[in-house]
Amino acid sequence: MGKLSKILEELLQSIRGKDFKDTKKEIIAKKEKDRQPVGQSDSARSFGGNKREIIKDGRTVVKPDPYQVEVNKINERIKQAKALTPQDMKEIEKSLAEQDIKKDIFRSRMQMRSDEAKAQQAYHSASEDRKRDQKELSKKEKFLAAFKKKEKDKDHER
Repeated sequence: MGKLSKILEELLQSIRGKDFKDTKKEIIAKKEKDRQPVGQSDSARSFGGNKREIIKDGRTVVKPDPYQVEVNKINERIKQAKALTPQDMKEIEKSLAEQDIKKDIFRSRMQMRSDEAKAQQAYHSASEDRKRDQKELSKKEKFLAAFKKKEKDKDHER
């Protein structure tokens, strides 16, 4: 194997005009760089990066990884699905307005009920006061009637 690899290296050196080992090192370094891209998500790394290197005619051609392309398409569809359209915004505004209206109606009903309760309480307290006043008046009238009767009795006795 050693002799065969040496022959292949010499053959490639003559074709390229470069030292094959240096080119191989460059390719390995570039692969390492592509394997750990900056700012790429873990899902992209799980598919082996976002680029493939193909060596053609002594040149390195970079093609996007088909798995990563599909992942990017799926992510874009998800973003578009999550994005709100103007119609969605109008529907949200409408539902929020309806909720506000319902809350206002509820508050006004509660306010009316509390106002009615206050009015009823005031009416009952006023009627209680009237009854109490009538009792006091009737007690006074009874007292005065009894007093007048005593006065009449005293007058008759004189």
